[in-house]
Amino acid sequence: MRQRREPEARLPARPQTHSRSSACTRGRRTIRAAFTLIELLVVIAIIAILAAILFPVFAQAREKARQTMCASNIRQLGLAATMYRQDYDETNPNEWPWHGLSLWDWDHTFLEVLAPYTKSKQIAVCPSAQADIYYSRQDTRPASANTGGNPICYLMNETGWCDADYKHDGFYLGQGVSDSMVTRPSELIYIGEATGHKEWSNFHIAYTTPNDLKSKTCGWNPLLDQPIMLTDLYNTPGADFGKQGFIYVFPARHNGGNNYLFYDGHVKWMKSFLGRNWRPKD
Repeated sequence: MRQRREPEARLPARPQTHSRSSACTRGRRTIRAAFTLIELLVVIAIIAILAAILFPVFAQAREKARQTMCASNIRQLGLAATMYRQDYDETNPNEWPWHGLSLWDWDHTFLEVLAPYTKSKQIAVCPSAQADIYYSRQDTRPASANTGGNPICYLMNETGWCDADYKHDGFYLGQGVSDSMVTRPSELIYIGEATGHKEWSNFHIAYTTPNDLKSKTCGWNPLLDQPIMLTDLYNTPGADFGKQGFIYVFPARHNGGNNYLFYDGHVKWMKSFLGRNWRPKD
């Protein structure tokens, strides 16, 4: 008996690829969705808001880094002053080492005698100082010879120099005093940030009063618990003596304040003080 042969299964036919619809769309461009004008304006507004929020934060962070570098520099000056004191029978350097020759200028400050201890004059540079900071000039005269090249960004606290020189009452730190005379080392500012502008060639850092500025600048001793602001000091970034005749007024260098080295060696950022921070006399 003959067996019946089953027909083979056939695959379904593939659809034609050249249909009329595909032929109609083959020559057309594909249209993609795009931003509308309103959407673009919204994106731009969001970016502007983020920039307004973040840019001041970045600026503050950058200034904070400069403040830290400045604090490290002024701390190194404090260490150099300590080494100088150890080499000279516990006597501090004078703010104006050549005062006996009547030399009170930016070319003959204590930075010249500390240079052998710091080994680098760039230590005396504050990264936030104004661009036209004064650099000391070399003096080759035998009696007043110096190395020169020191930036005037920091000076000693000379509060009380008028009382000491004119009234013979007390002393001031820039006088080259002995270590034993400083009885409050942890609360007394030793070195602070200075403007060091060429127009202020022989000014100190000190507390003063508005009455002094009308005639001549002088550094008196404030009361121990007297509140003092940056505007009560002269030759300090943040001083506001323009109305009294000072030529240049520079803003505080580090987010509204400055770095200050205390006599015991610690450094602190400050924008307000007490009289005891500047007054060496008990």
